[in-house]
Amino acid sequence: MPNYSIFILSGGKSTRMKEDKSLMLFEGKPMIQHLIDRFKKLNSEIVIISNKNSHLNFGLTVIKDNYKNCGPIGGIEAGLAYSQTNNNIFITCDNPFIECQLINYISTNPESSDIVFSNYNQLHPFPGLYTKDIHLKIKTLISEGFRKMTDLKMHFNVYEMDCKHFNKNNFINFNYPEDIKKWHENNT
Repeated sequence: MPNYSIFILSGGKSTRMKEDKSLMLFEGKPMIQHLIDRFKKLNSEIVIISNKNSHLNFGLTVIKDNYKNCGPIGGIEAGLAYSQTNNNIFITCDNPFIECQLINYISTNPESSDIVFSNYNQLHPFPGLYTKDIHLKIKTLISEGFRKMTDLKMHFNVYEMDCKHFNKNNFINFNYPEDIKKWHENNT
């Protein structure tokens, strides 16, 4: 049984997509459902972080941000506050391709770091591993106005895990309707 919890960040405003990304249909089902279906195989707790009641329909625990309008860092704080595990995987709802193998790989945290970012030709905070131990410091950073994910490297021991041997689709996220259209054009 995995020794981590999985948190799906779904609380964004989706301003670029113009509608809730997690609920957008992708290949016949909501984008978030692809992730839920895949990660149920891992036997880890899966939690959705969202301020929207529509996410209750997926039959999982849904928690709300404790700090509003903070972006992904607010979702991480809420997840760490809720979590009962030391290791916590955070993913975004707009990437329906993340594989279980990548999640398990990131969870190994070979350097026993505070945070593990995945690295595939660039640094990716998601999917990433965030330890429960950083929760209080995250709260402090939020209260000081901190918002930029990649700046976490200035405050924590961040390990950049080389993930170049995984399929590049693990690192695709859809931000605009054109992104989905382009993906379908290139892959059908």
